[in-house]
Amino acid sequence: MRAPAVLVLGAALPVVSGCPSDPCTGAGCEEFYGAARLDVLLGAADRFAQEVDPLLKSDGGLQGGRDLGASWSSWTGAGVLLVGMPDVATVRILLPTDLSAPEPVVRDVVEDDPSSRFGTSAILADLFGDSDPELLVSAPRAPGVGNAVEAGRVYVFDLPEMPGFAGSLPSGDARLRILGVRAYDGSGAVLARCRDLDGDGWDDLAVASPWDDAGGAPLAGSVTVVLSTRLDAEGSVALDGLGPRLAASHSGAGAGSAVACHADLTGDGVPDVAIGAPFADDLEAGLEGAGAVYVVDGQDLGQGDLEEVSAWIVRGTTAEAYLGWSVATGDVDGDGRADLAAGAPGTERGRGSVEVHLAEGAADPVGFRGEATGDRFGSAVGIADLDGDGCDDLLVGAPRHNPTERESTFAAGRLYLWYGGTQLPGWTERNEAAKAHTRFGRSQAWLQTGGSFSLGDLDGDGCEDLALAQNIEALW
Repeated sequence: MRAPAVLVLGAALPVVSGCPSDPCTGAGCEEFYGAARLDVLLGAADRFAQEVDPLLKSDGGLQGGRDLGASWSSWTGAGVLLVGMPDVATVRILLPTDLSAPEPVVRDVVEDDPSSRFGTSAILADLFGDSDPELLVSAPRAPGVGNAVEAGRVYVFDLPEMPGFAGSLPSGDARLRILGVRAYDGSGAVLARCRDLDGDGWDDLAVASPWDDAGGAPLAGSVTVVLSTRLDAEGSVALDGLGPRLAASHSGAGAGSAVACHADLTGDGVPDVAIGAPFADDLEAGLEGAGAVYVVDGQDLGQGDLEEVSAWIVRGTTAEAYLGWSVATGDVDGDGRADLAAGAPGTERGRGSVEVHLAEGAADPVGFRGEATGDRFGSAVGIADLDGDGCDDLLVGAPRHNPTERESTFAAGRLYLWYGGTQLPGWTERNEAAKAHTRFGRSQAWLQTGGSFSLGDLDGDGCEDLALAQNIEALW
């Protein structure tokens, strides 16, 4: 069996183990797993097997040490892989050729203050219409306008010329800084590239502020849709005034915890904005923490209360379901219309569930359910065409899944894949995770597989690829 090509970053770690000879196992041992690795699994027409160990199937990736922290994020697409390392305020830029290179090429974008959480989200988007995408990096705990504490900010960089670029690019070289306005808003906790909303032919941007005290409601959360027509080319600019601010109206809703804005869900030819508010209460039904997903019509972006401006609202059906913890859009059934997937990792005492709406306002979504109590199935969802058949596929993460119920495999996690198609082969009205087409994972403690992944065509073959981040043991 071939060994994966993995670039080792920072302190070198063994592939499988790195803790002392008698490592901590079970609940309460997360601090021992303070490093991360990221594996890339290339999509292909030849579909994945039913059970896949990401480490053994890896087509390359990165492995870090405690000095680079855990909980990496990633973004995949346009022939570039971005890896966010917020513990050390760094984003690493990788090309497909780097995945199998004998020596790592360092292309880092860095910020001096790790407490800013620079690198929490990093994406590419063409905001200025020059056909060269810009690199956008968020720092949700950085100071904002007037040094407002943890208001957050988003840095916009001209993407360096590659592969010629190597070394470090400091945050001071950003061409534009978008500053959060109110203290503790956390603006930039989530960034999403929006397909053109204002009709100028350029990308737009959604900036989430999930701790925004919107309209006096503490931690209600909001999303600002930044329209490219309102952006200056350089300097610093306040987030307010760059586009509609869509805010929840109840305290603690956390609107903006998940955002998707590249697909047309309402069928009018304009992409729409789907916003997850996982802690929203259903006041009418008396359900605390049921969660909600708000779909705002991109053709009629009205600023204000999400309850009033949304074209379509999906609500959780049980208390503490946390629907909207994750959100993804794409066409899984090949009918030319985008579908909506929303994760509710709190259902059934944390077993978790996902619902897929195949049409706007459909009364009976397709349901998916985790394997066991506490799995947190639905903590992450993704939709992408991994096998290149023209229909998107569904991926769902359950980062707390324990495949053996032993303490030595606590929180190993799993990522589940259901292939899409015009007849949705193998799908039923209620789908069990154990019967997914593919299950990614390995029986190793605290990997939390499925908690963080990204999807996009990295190698340009028409099949989208999977970048899967996992936490691993770290030497003290």
